[in-house]
Amino acid sequence: MLTFEWVDSQHQEYRNYIHPTESTRELYLKNLDKTGMIKLMQIKEVQKSDPFVAMLLEQKTASILGFQLTFMDKEIGFIRFDMCTMNKFWQESDVSALMIISKILSITINKINEDLAFEKKLCYDSLTGIYNFTKFRDEISNYRLKLNKQTRYSLFVFNILHFDNLNTSYGTEFGDKVLTVLADALRTFGKDGFYCRVTDDRFLLYQNNHIESELIRIFNQVDDYISTRITNINKIKLLSGIYIAEENEDLPSAVDKTNEALKSIGIVDESTYMIFNEEINQQIQLDRTLQNHMYTALYDDEFLLYLQPKVEIKSGRLYGAEALTRWHFLHKKLLYPSTFLPLFEKLGFINKLDFYIFEKVCQFLSQLKTEGKEPICISVNMARYQANYLKYVTTIEQIRKKYNVEAKYIEIEITEGMYINNLQKVAELVSTLHALSYRVSMDDFGSGYSNLAALAQLNFDMIKLDKSLCESKAGDKEKNILTFIRDLTNNLNVNVLCEGVESKQIADLLDSLGYHLAQGFYYDQALPIEEFKKKYLG
Repeated sequence: MLTFEWVDSQHQEYRNYIHPTESTRELYLKNLDKTGMIKLMQIKEVQKSDPFVAMLLEQKTASILGFQLTFMDKEIGFIRFDMCTMNKFWQESDVSALMIISKILSITINKINEDLAFEKKLCYDSLTGIYNFTKFRDEISNYRLKLNKQTRYSLFVFNILHFDNLNTSYGTEFGDKVLTVLADALRTFGKDGFYCRVTDDRFLLYQNNHIESELIRIFNQVDDYISTRITNINKIKLLSGIYIAEENEDLPSAVDKTNEALKSIGIVDESTYMIFNEEINQQIQLDRTLQNHMYTALYDDEFLLYLQPKVEIKSGRLYGAEALTRWHFLHKKLLYPSTFLPLFEKLGFINKLDFYIFEKVCQFLSQLKTEGKEPICISVNMARYQANYLKYVTTIEQIRKKYNVEAKYIEIEITEGMYINNLQKVAELVSTLHALSYRVSMDDFGSGYSNLAALAQLNFDMIKLDKSLCESKAGDKEKNILTFIRDLTNNLNVNVLCEGVESKQIADLLDSLGYHLAQGFYYDQALPIEEFKKKYLG
């Protein structure tokens, strides 16, 4: 509540007597006449039994003239004019003048309130009450303009690990509580800087401090603050990207780099941070180079089809192959998928590469037919980011028919990311592919938590056992898991291919446990198609 006073400079002792509260407001309302005015003359001690009069006497008021401030029937406040000397009276001209003043103040204060409400809506986050990004950016811009020199600064971006899961498991009300606690932590430990909520669980913190140890201390303080206030579940995990900016570096550039630092953290299960470094910077520059050239590379046939053999464990005979790719960048340097696939997935370009590789596979199978060689079944990956399954099927059918290749020689590999929250649509996709005679496999079985649910509901022809289960360090626990999977897939009549087999020891173990098919460096690496054809197809 705001209070303004005009006090005669010769009577400073009367300053600060008025302290509005909800209870005093009620006293004012009870004493208003029909016009919304209070007018009391020559207040005396004998009237002290009246609570309103008692309050005025305590404030050394001898007479009072007051008006309720309203605008469009909305109560805004109250204005009062006090005389502190007896035998002085309010004239009618005083009443008229003060009434006009009260009307002007009502309009002015209403406008101020509306402007403040608009500014709050425009500049502040409605949930946490802290700046939104627009206000955050503008405040920093104004602040840095006022500095005598453009000093270095630091920027944090904060995320809550698996925030969507918190909302799903505990409800949005709990999720909102976590966000407000994080905002409170920034108010507490970022009070010397600026902070905002960007969107969802993403927050930014600006600090003039650029000493690395101090920045780490701030991260730990924020993390601890959340932990001590959210105690009814397992510890909330906080992630942060941190960037120490150069002098005169603009905010958009710094925000981009904090985001890159955050993304570089990877898969973790604890609170952690990453400070932007030269390695991350080099990755950004590489991604820009690849992004600028990827469409040209597609049309210049820089993406090469490689095939990795799938073999029968016991006999070593060829069973089929998996289609992989390498990027012959500018026809000079060979890039492996780990270099460019994450970028392509982020940009959506992976879908175009999928169709490109699918067409290369159809060309190869058509070539085998032309040469009188028996085609083999080749598996191709379907990107988890394919948004339109009907369009995907229509496109691969057009490509397949263009080369007159039978669908039974092509296997579509589906990853967990596609069906984890989309079982029904993926089940329809699998049925559609089967109706067209394609084979369908589940990739990386054992790497995710929802594989068993998908195996029960999706009619796969094969599962590809994740390489983490086929490593040479397999102990009794791993053997028990492998035995369980063997029995399960036998009962479901689903073939199993073991990926990532790299030693005779694990190959013999898989053979002894009743597995029949494998793929990995122990047998062969991925090969260019001509080398593969020469080595395996005569």
